[in-house]
Amino acid sequence: MVPTFGLFGTNDGGDPHLLGQHTVRMSPISTAQLNPYAEAFCLETPGSAVLIPILLNNTTPIGIRYSLLPLGHGEGQEIIGKVETHDLNAKDIRAIEQSRQEGLELTRTTNKRDVNDPDYDEYDDDEEEDSTESPANALQKSQTLAHIRITKPGTLRLGRVLDSADVDARLAYPLEVVIAPCPKAEFVSDQISRGNNIRCAAPGVVSGHKGSTPGEDVNFNLDIFGVPPLSLRWYEDINGRREYFTVEGIVGDQTRGISEAPQKLQIPLTVSLGAIGSHTFTLEHVIDRYGNSLMPPLSPTTTRTITVLRRPSVSFRKCGPGRPSSLLTGSEARVAITTHSSDPLDGLWDVSVRYTPSDKKYKGWDKQLKTQDSTKDIILHAAAPGEYTILGVKGKYCDGDVLSPETCKVVGVPLPSAEIEWKKIHEW
Repeated sequence: MVPTFGLFGTNDGGDPHLLGQHTVRMSPISTAQLNPYAEAFCLETPGSAVLIPILLNNTTPIGIRYSLLPLGHGEGQEIIGKVETHDLNAKDIRAIEQSRQEGLELTRTTNKRDVNDPDYDEYDDDEEEDSTESPANALQKSQTLAHIRITKPGTLRLGRVLDSADVDARLAYPLEVVIAPCPKAEFVSDQISRGNNIRCAAPGVVSGHKGSTPGEDVNFNLDIFGVPPLSLRWYEDINGRREYFTVEGIVGDQTRGISEAPQKLQIPLTVSLGAIGSHTFTLEHVIDRYGNSLMPPLSPTTTRTITVLRRPSVSFRKCGPGRPSSLLTGSEARVAITTHSSDPLDGLWDVSVRYTPSDKKYKGWDKQLKTQDSTKDIILHAAAPGEYTILGVKGKYCDGDVLSPETCKVVGVPLPSAEIEWKKIHEW
């Protein structure tokens, strides 16, 4: 746009150059805004890179100057460490943009579904393309995006954007953005990761879902890395039912201040096993001070699984108070001991039994009996009258409970006898 102004009037001894018609060229204001969408940026690994956008308005840059300050300096604090200053020319800017576009094309190709796939929907491809391009699709005609490629942590400070007319663009606030290492969390190697992942239900826990009855507490240790304060999000999957938890305000060395560089922290995580079945604990993601969040893939370092087994229980079957078992002289009484609510993973089960004789001619004893693969019952062969008592039960992993009736009384029954009286038959 070239406005034209006409200046008319008398000279009155003034400068004659003021008279007449003058053309004044007014260029639109050029602006540059670093990180216009207020995104958070982090580096996954030491070899990775991120692209920091600059929103340009009414300008085509031929030069960008920026500085990379050491990570950890705060506003008003003295900068400790080397400050790197970089200048990008027009060729550098174009090369970064070309590489970015090639990456977008590769992403589209990778995500493109096979048209022969029965679940293929062409509208899904359109949505993926829109999400890949966003938010660049929302740019106005006078706006473009340039990018700065960063490969190391630090605070990027935009210093200058020079356009093709050799004029500096006006830099919009904020002028800085922090690029931190991505936060992460993992379980510390422990006995559970080495296979000791079986636990027994606490007395009273009989349900497959977490209830009001407290179970055994398990303590994990976590290694967490990132710029504090950090927040950890994790979930517990109990027999297919998922419950989410968040731990907030995780900080390390308070004397260093929360704006310092990333810290490696170790924190405890205590969980209660209040249900029977499989408990899987998964670390979902960590959020650092700047809002960076990285969801790690499921792996042995981010998950722990504990199986809680039912406590076995035993009792006599068909024998108890007021219901003794009969023992014929010279034979054996078959007394059944049965297991209840036992977990197959816990078998086989050892049952302790004590015999207290009712006659001094017999000797008492304590024995260990074991269940068999084919049945949960144990047949006790009682060869002498007296009282038989179950003392306890123990599986491969879990101690159990003795239920009523825990005592069986065996009563001796004499063999049938007959008395025969011989009388002489007199003749009539």
